[in-house]
Amino acid sequence: MRTQEILMHCVQTGAVRPKRADHTRRVVGFCQELADRFPEGRLDRQLLLDAAWLHDIAKDRDEERHNDPLVVRSMLAGYSVEADLDAVTAVIAGHDAPSGAPVRYPLESAALRLCNRMDKFNRAREKDKAEKKLEKAREKCDKTVRNLRRYGSLDEGAYETLRAFYLEKLPALEVL
Repeated sequence: MRTQEILMHCVQTGAVRPKRADHTRRVVGFCQELADRFPEGRLDRQLLLDAAWLHDIAKDRDEERHNDPLVVRSMLAGYSVEADLDAVTAVIAGHDAPSGAPVRYPLESAALRLCNRMDKFNRAREKDKAEKKLEKAREKCDKTVRNLRRYGSLDEGAYETLRAFYLEKLPALEVL
């Protein structure tokens, strides 16, 4: 079963809230757009998209450990997943890893983390939250990009591509 279909099935069965699935769709959209910016073969596009579809699938089950590969796997236990589950769960775990922690797929994890942060920023803007909350969301996006450079897990070209995407997209985001 494709990762997108698994998410939709989880929504239908009540295992994932529709609101969470909406967030996931937006993150996948950002990931698709970002993946298009990389040369062929530089970023594993399918891996990134599979991880994006499943990155919050276990959040309604276990808020604290929803990025833990074992928790994600337990959520997917009844499905025949048409993806490399080891790689997908590694990207999911890596997108929320502490700064500087070793990550198996640094570029895909960084891309997912950045797209997730961008959606959170946009949602804070949409909900017209207090300026302090908007600033906090923006600071998290900024910190994500700075840490990619600081900890050296990405080469200069990958860093610049992510940074350019962020700088272009974030100011132009509109209420969805």
